[in-house]
Amino acid sequence: MRKALLLTFNTHFTDRDTLTRYLDAHPRIYNWKAHLPFGVFVVTDLTPKELREILRVRFELKGPARLFITELSADKCDGWMQPGLWDMIRNPLIPPNSET
Repeated sequence: MRKALLLTFNTHFTDRDTLTRYLDAHPRIYNWKAHLPFGVFVVTDLTPKELREILRVRFELKGPARLFITELSADKCDGWMQPGLWDMIRNPLIPPNSET
């Protein structure tokens, strides 16, 4: 089942452009939005643990590298973000909208 996840990371892990290029190429990442300097919102059918393991292997997580992944639910999070992001969190099955 598809779900929205939030990935946060530090500069020892990778940079956002490298990460999003990898996400674009991964067949089980269906959509993503990078509205934060060190965070990417992702729609996937992977669990946080499965995604962490995939990223650990690809980016060789070690030393000072930090990565945190959590599943998002519209009724359990709040904040000031673009409306399209909230749509993605509420309904991760909707097609991507690059404008929001």
